[in-house]
Amino acid sequence: MFKNLHASFLEAIDNFKYELRKEPTFENSLDLTNEMQEKIKDARKLIGQLRSDIRQCLNQTEKEAGEIATCRRRKRLALDVDDDETARLADEYLVKHQRNRIIYEQKTAVLKDELLMREDELQLMFDMLNEVGQKNRDSRPSNSTAESLHTGKEESDENLADFEAQEGKTFQHRILDE
Repeated sequence: MFKNLHASFLEAIDNFKYELRKEPTFENSLDLTNEMQEKIKDARKLIGQLRSDIRQCLNQTEKEAGEIATCRRRKRLALDVDDDETARLADEYLVKHQRNRIIYEQKTAVLKDELLMREDELQLMFDMLNEVGQKNRDSRPSNSTAESLHTGKEESDENLADFEAQEGKTFQHRILDE
């Protein structure tokens, strides 16, 4: 009798250890849906930050282009009056601002690429959320669970519609206004 009790106890410990090592699972699909919606909110926030960073880089690029024009003008004026020192300084600043403009243009291009990547990821998240919602409706859970899942699905659909309306374009038309 004690041998069976001991074996059962060891088996229970092994099962407990196994459960501890397993990845955390969601108790129900509503937890999964809520977690997915949180990830979508985070992704939307990141996309907003990327758009802000792109606008900032574009503004900085324009500023550098203005500085380049100013340096060229100063260099030309200095050469017209035979002021070699001012022409040399204007040329040094011209090179500096040209380099800066190139860096900001490259940074803008990289940020745009990241924005496209993040938008693709966000679209995938929305698709997965909708798939989970569809699976939940297909499995026909109890009425209270079904109602809460349906509400969560409606919220995710509204979030997608709000996001697309906010951006004024669909994910298939990713043209960043410059």
